[in-house]
Amino acid sequence: METESEPEADPGLCVVVPDRLADPVRLIDYGYLAKREVLDKNSAYTLASELGIHLSEHGGTGQGLIGVMAGAGLRLGGNDGSFKDKSKHHRQYAGDRPHNHSAAKFGNEPCSQ
Repeated sequence: METESEPEADPGLCVVVPDRLADPVRLIDYGYLAKREVLDKNSAYTLASELGIHLSEHGGTGQGLIGVMAGAGLRLGGNDGSFKDKSKHHRQYAGDRPHNHSAAKFGNEPCSQ
């Protein structure tokens, strides 16, 4: 990634194995939260550690971690983002996470629209 990214980019890598996620809803909620609020790298690292997700910085400030983690959650939820595979796992959870997240939670904070 370092050699293929633009010099000013903040590339990051997020590797999720959907079948190994104990609580996929938390990752999906993180994706929706990132669409509404400015998050920091620490929140991404904390959640990745708790869910067993590989997360790594590959240049710049490392802020790209937030986007790759959010993209993985949104894709898993059937919204947007993309996986680099042919898996259909996102369909398994898509019905569980409608666009209205008034009851969803990330950490101890309730999500709001």
